[in-house]
Amino acid sequence: MIFIIIIFLFFLSSSELSFAVEIASDTLERFEREKKNVATGNVRITGESFTLTADRAIHFEEKNEVEAKGNIYYEDEEIRVWAEEAYIKLDEKTGTLKNALIHVKFRDFWIKAEEIERLSEIKYKAKKATFSTCEPEKDRAQPWCFTAETVDLIVDEILFSTATTFRVKDIPIAFTPFFWGPGGNNRKSGFLPLNLGFSKIKGFQISPAYFLVIDSNKDA
Repeated sequence: MIFIIIIFLFFLSSSELSFAVEIASDTLERFEREKKNVATGNVRITGESFTLTADRAIHFEEKNEVEAKGNIYYEDEEIRVWAEEAYIKLDEKTGTLKNALIHVKFRDFWIKAEEIERLSEIKYKAKKATFSTCEPEKDRAQPWCFTAETVDLIVDEILFSTATTFRVKDIPIAFTPFFWGPGGNNRKSGFLPLNLGFSKIKGFQISPAYFLVIDSNKDA
């Protein structure tokens, strides 16, 4: 088996430093006309601040973008990603992930979804998603999590989701059509999961709640 390494240098300008993207794989094909490189088998692409591994990847030189498939792992300063398919803009650190799990490192936040869009280094959109601060484990339910039809997250700002179910050990506890909450571990104002109940006198009851951060040591 031949292990191939090829390095591309992109010169930004005379006043800026150059940076390199390195591609290593079992086989590597270069297509001059399309300005692309097709890497297959044990693919590893590294740059100044990221690492990407996959079974197969196509690197588009002019846009510095990668289309990857199979056993994808991506990591930069902010996140770690596991996915089946990905299209990543390496310069902007944005892109689309399929059947993916994202770990936002500094806020210890986990999102697992059928599709995740990274719109910026702090902004995400997800479909058919599960989110929690508990790390998912194979064949084991998370201590708690939310499942949602869609999720919009701005790290350290806000999280908004639709058709959301709060689960404890994979047991559904409460449902809400819309959910607002903090986008990290810092305390933020936002709606809490609905409290549901039933009594013979009052019948079915719904108790909405809102958490208000007044000051660093005050809340309501």
